[in-house]
Amino acid sequence: MNLTDYLKVLRGGWVFLLIGALLGAIAGWGLSALQPRNYTSTTGLYISVADGTDPTSVFQLGEYMRAQMVSYSELAERSVVLEPVIEELNLDVTVEELAGMTTVEVPAESYIMDVEVESDDPHFSSAVSEAVAESLETQVEGTAPSFQDQALIDLSIVQKPEVAESPDTVPWALWVGAGAVIGLIVGLLLAFLRWSLGNGQGRVDAVKAPEDSAEPWSESDSDSTHVFEAADSRGRRTRR
Repeated sequence: MNLTDYLKVLRGGWVFLLIGALLGAIAGWGLSALQPRNYTSTTGLYISVADGTDPTSVFQLGEYMRAQMVSYSELAERSVVLEPVIEELNLDVTVEELAGMTTVEVPAESYIMDVEVESDDPHFSSAVSEAVAESLETQVEGTAPSFQDQALIDLSIVQKPEVAESPDTVPWALWVGAGAVIGLIVGLLLAFLRWSLGNGQGRVDAVKAPEDSAEPWSESDSDSTHVFEAADSRGRRTRR
């Protein structure tokens, strides 16, 4: 195909392109309306060495805390942390359901943990995120190493959760744009298919044309042939 062929495809198939883009945009808008509206709230926790700790033990405790942070993030999704939250907020959910809404992120090379709760209610997400962080704080301080009845590790909230104002969804404009592009591609493929079929049929007609233009065999042609054969036969007899 050359540039002229491409221009013919676009000129002859612009209807497919237009309809494809419109249908794709409509489908994208519909999908954007169907996506779930979930809201996420985050509570930040900072883990540190408790005040009054022997300076010679600070380095060892720092290494211990870094190693334990992954365990603490997993602990936040266990019943020992979530059951007190359910009781405190009088939630109508199970531990498994609440664990599915809760995620604890532990950034690399950091002593901060982010407790995230995602649900379809922004106020629920905010309240539960803070409650889970407080419950985790209580559990860590109760199980951390201690000296003279004082916990050597301190876990404190450094970021209060906020009530999310907008859901965690893909903007509808992106859905519509993506749908329009996909529809445009489908329309272009249909335009090429239409052009290919039409071009192929044209070649078949061009091949059949010489056969159709040949003069058909008629009875007069047959009679003329018999006359020539009879004359030729009489000529042969005369020569004998």
